[in-house]
Amino acid sequence: RIIENIKELGRQVEARQADLDRLGSFIPRSKQIDEIVSSVENMAGGAGMQLVSITTSGATDAPNYRKLFISPDMIGTYPNIVNFLKLAEQSLRLYDVFELTLSPATALGGNNLNISLKMHAYYLE
Repeated sequence: RIIENIKELGRQVEARQADLDRLGSFIPRSKQIDEIVSSVENMAGGAGMQLVSITTSGATDAPNYRKLFISPDMIGTYPNIVNFLKLAEQSLRLYDVFELTLSPATALGGNNLNISLKMHAYYLE
């Protein structure tokens, strides 16, 4: 009977492996800073913005996970930042944007804005 239960649990894990893999994309087991930087670059490019710089800094501990601070500075228009936020929302990786600062990019003219974000990415301990 115990062996049958173990086999059944094994089948359930196999059946749920895709779900477990997807959960690992939302909140991976490590920082993966290079992947985060690449993801932010891709989202900025996909939204039609120019990524000027990106800063990451130490993780904040929480009971079962850690938060990694990310601060990208970009140039784009208001519709560009709306598209960027939509891409961040659709990303498999969980991003939490908690501050957005916009200012005119006077040197570039037109409708361009200097855009600064403050956001977190999460990972498991």
